[in-house]
Amino acid sequence: MASSAVTVSGGLLLAVSLTLTACGNSPAAPAAGGTATASVGATSPPSSTTSGPPTTAGAESPSPTSPPEAGASPACANTDLSVAVSASGAGLGHIGSIIIFTNGSDHWCTLYGYPGVAGLDSNGRQVTHAVRTLNGYLGGLYVVSTVHLAPGGRASALVEGTAVPTGTATTCPVYPRLLVTAPNQTRSYRLAARMPGCSLLQIHPVVSGTTGRA
Repeated sequence: MASSAVTVSGGLLLAVSLTLTACGNSPAAPAAGGTATASVGATSPPSSTTSGPPTTAGAESPSPTSPPEAGASPACANTDLSVAVSASGAGLGHIGSIIIFTNGSDHWCTLYGYPGVAGLDSNGRQVTHAVRTLNGYLGGLYVVSTVHLAPGGRASALVEGTAVPTGTATTCPVYPRLLVTAPNQTRSYRLAARMPGCSLLQIHPVVSGTTGRA
C-alpha cells in the first residue's frame, strides 16, 4: 500500500510540472479582431502634425501699395485726373510753377512724358507755348520715364520762366494763367499762375511726387 501511494504521488508531481511548463511557454492570446500581437505605438510612424502658427492665406500677395507690373496699368485718362498748380522756387530771375496731377480714380494709372503748357494773356488768349526741355535752372536734369500713380497718388511737372528783360527790352510780358493738358490727353485746364515771359517758358517731364524736380 505504501508503494502504491508513492507512485501516485510521483505521478501527480509529474503532471503538475508538465502543466507549469506548458503555461510558461504559451503566447498571449490575441485580443478580439487579432490586433494585439504588436505593442501599441511601438512601430507607428511619427506624427506628421507640426507645431507653430498656421500659415496665413495670401501672406505673400503683393502689397496693394506696390505698383503693378510694367504694362499692367492704363495711361491716366482725363477722367482719372485732377490738375492744380502751385508756386515753385525762384533764383537769379528764374521763376517756376509746379503743375500737380492727382489720380482721383480707384485704380492705378500712368503718366509719361510732357504735359502741354501754354501761356494765356489777361483776356484768356494763348500767346506762347512752353518749350519741352530735359534740363532747367530750377528743375535740374531730367529723364523721361513712366510715373505710376496709385489711387490718390500725385505726379508733377515744373514750368520755368524768367523775369529779367533781355536786349533793349525794359519790361516783359506776364502770363496770369496757364493752359495745361495732361500728357497724351486732350482736355485742357486753365490754371491761375503768374509766370513771367522775358524768355520762352520751359516745361519739364512729369516726375513722381509734388516738387516737379528731377
